[in-house]
Amino acid sequence: MTRALLFSAVILLGSCAKDIVTERSIRTIKYSDEEYEDLSQLLSLPRDFDNYIANGVFNSATRATLGRVLFYDKNLSKDGTVSCGSCHHQDLAFADNAELSTGIYGRKTDRNSLALGVFRSFADEYGSNGRPGEASLFWDLRANSTQLQIESTMANEKEMGIQLEEVVSRIEGQRHYQILFDKAFETNKIEDHMVLTALENFMQSMSSGNSKFDQVAGINQFNGASQVFMTDIENIGHKIFSANCASCHGKAINLFTSQQSQIMANNGLESESRDRGFGDVSGNEENDGMFKIPSLRNIALTGPYMHDGRFAKLSDVIDFYSEGIQSHKNLNTELRDENGHPRKFNFTDEDKEGLIAFFTHADRYE
Repeated sequence: MTRALLFSAVILLGSCAKDIVTERSIRTIKYSDEEYEDLSQLLSLPRDFDNYIANGVFNSATRATLGRVLFYDKNLSKDGTVSCGSCHHQDLAFADNAELSTGIYGRKTDRNSLALGVFRSFADEYGSNGRPGEASLFWDLRANSTQLQIESTMANEKEMGIQLEEVVSRIEGQRHYQILFDKAFETNKIEDHMVLTALENFMQSMSSGNSKFDQVAGINQFNGASQVFMTDIENIGHKIFSANCASCHGKAINLFTSQQSQIMANNGLESESRDRGFGDVSGNEENDGMFKIPSLRNIALTGPYMHDGRFAKLSDVIDFYSEGIQSHKNLNTELRDENGHPRKFNFTDEDKEGLIAFFTHADRYE
C-alpha cells in the first residue's frame, strides 16, 4: 500500500444525510505521538478527528477510516494484485471503466462492476442490515446484506479469491492495523466480523448529493437552497427522463435510484438470455434475464453500461432504448407497447442531446 493510493482524494466519512450529530454524540479521536508516527509510515491521516454516532454505532468514523484502508489493500487478495478499489475507482463514482474487471491471476469477472458511489446516501439506500433483495450490490440480487456482498466478493475466485480467516491472518501483527482496529473496536484483537463491519461502515459513508439537479430541486444536503438553474437543453433531457425513464429509475428527491416498486427487470437486451441473472438465483424461468435496476446518478462517470458492459457510451444506451429493445418472454411491461411488442421510444436527435446533457451535467456530483 502507498500513501498516494490510499488517500489520493477526499471522501466524506460518516456524513449520511439522516445522521443528526450533537455535541453529546461527538468525541475527538487523537493518536499518540508514537501511534501517529507509526501510521504515517504508510498512511496520510489527520492527527485527530471527530468520531460520532451513526446508525447507533459510536465508532462510525474510526471504523469507516479502517474500512477505507482495507478497501485499498491489495494484500487482501489471494495473489496480492487487486483490492476492492481495483474494481471500484473513486474518480469513477466507485465504478470500473472496463466491460469486465480484472481480478486475481488476470481473471475476468463475470459481470460489469456496479458503481458504489451513485446514491444520495449509500446507507439510506441499503440500510445497516439490508433488506431482502434490495440490499444486494450484485446484478442478480443474490445477497441480502452489505456484509454478505463484501464477503462473497472477497471469496469469489475471479475477484479476490480469499476467505476472511486468511484476511485476518494477513493483517494480524501489522502495526498500522493494530492501531486502527484499536481505535475502531477498542481492541487490537482482529476478528473477521470486524473486517466486514469496517468495510461496511466505509461503504455506508459514501454519499453524493450536490449535483446541479439537487441544487435546482432544493434538496442539496450540503449547502441548502441554491440559485442554480438547468439549461434549456438539460431541461429537455429532464422532461424526457421524467416521462420515459423515471418509472424504473426514480425521480425527485430519490434522484435516479432504483428504490421503486420494482428493483429488477428484463430490459430486452437480447431475445434469449445468455446470462440468466436473477433466474439463475431463483431457479425460475420467469426471472430469466432479470437484473438489478441500478441508480443513474453519476451515470456519466460509470460506463461502460449494462450488466455485461456491452455499451461503451451513454449515447449507445439511449439509442438502444430508442429503437433497439428486443423481445423476451420476461420483458418488463414498461418496455412493451399496447400490443405487447418491444416498445420503441423513438427519441429525436434533440431528445437524445437533452438526455445526454441532463445526465452529463445535471445529475453529476460536483
